[in-house]
Parts: sequence; C-alpha cells; structure tokens
Amino acid sequence: MGRISPPRPMVSIFSFLREVFPAWSRRGNMRLLNNILYELGPIRVSLTHRPYEVTSIIQFLPLPPSQLYFYCRSRQEWRSVADHFAIRWRIGVPPEANCCVYMFGRPQELFPLEVLQVEAPDVSQQMVLPHHIW
Repeated sequence: MGRISPPRPMVSIFSFLREVFPAWSRRGNMRLLNNILYELGPIRVSLTHRPYEVTSIIQFLPLPPSQLYFYCRSRQEWRSVADHFAIRWRIGVPPEANCCVYMFGRPQELFPLEVLQVEAPDVSQQMVLPHHIW
C-alpha cells in the first residue's frame, strides 16, 4: 500500500505564488499563471473569513476586485467584489489589488487574494530558477 503524507500546512496565496511562480506579480501574464496553476492540479484551499475548504484548481482574473460586479440578490443591488467583502465580511481589499481568483469550474464565486489560504507547495511544485553563469 502507498504511504499517505500528512497534509501540508496552509499558507497565504501570496506565499504559495512566490514558490510556484516567483515573478507572478511582476509579469502580469495571467494566462501563463493560470496555465501553471492548471498543470499543478488541484490544491487544498480555505478562506480566512468563513468556514470553507475545497480542493480545486485556482484560476486568476486580471480585473481588480473594485471593478468586478455581481448581483447581490439579498440586497437587490449590484456590488463589486471589494464592496461585498467590506460590507458582508468587514474585510478591506487594498485599492491596489489588481486581480481576483475563482475555483476552476466555479467562475461565479470570486475572491480577493487577501482571503485565500492554500496548502503549502511541495518540492515538485516549486519553480526552479536558473543560475546565471557569466
């Protein structure tokens, strides 16, 4: 029988991204980032503001949470993702936030990066950076 590894600790999405794609915030290439995350496969994801855990593939949308709107049925109004998290969960999204995430296959649920915790990457998921030899 195969040996089952204990679950890895949960870390912020920012820490995870620094390990799997160190240049993610400077590149601005969401298509490349989404392809890398897709190839890594499902990872364990939880939210900091409410009980929620799922194993899924994270995908990025290159739009700020302040500019992504959805219809809030309970209040019968359109809200941005940033406004919703401020109103409903009392979580401020920084004005400089420039993207949101969703779980693959569930694009109707958008989250600012600030509320995501993910399973720490294992060695096989970390990006190897070349050493410069001049």
